[in-house]
Amino acid sequence: MPEFSTSISTTAAPVQGPRIGRSVSIDRAAELLGCSRRTVYNLISSGWLQTVRTLGRSQRVLLESLQVVAARGTRNLSRVGGER
Repeated sequence: MPEFSTSISTTAAPVQGPRIGRSVSIDRAAELLGCSRRTVYNLISSGWLQTVRTLGRSQRVLLESLQVVAARGTRNLSRVGGER
């Protein structure tokens, strides 16, 4: 019988499946970034934000990608996201 480690690794590993606990709704992502829903969708389509689909087929934004965009600053979001 194989042994399973109960310790949690601190190294980044590929994620299998959706991580709902580490994602937010489109509305919440827009609120956190201080932009519109349209800008969030534009950031998703341009590859700046990564999402997962829930079993109910709704789309959620991964917090990791949201933090990367927020760290770059929100002043240029409208230019990056395509909103004018």
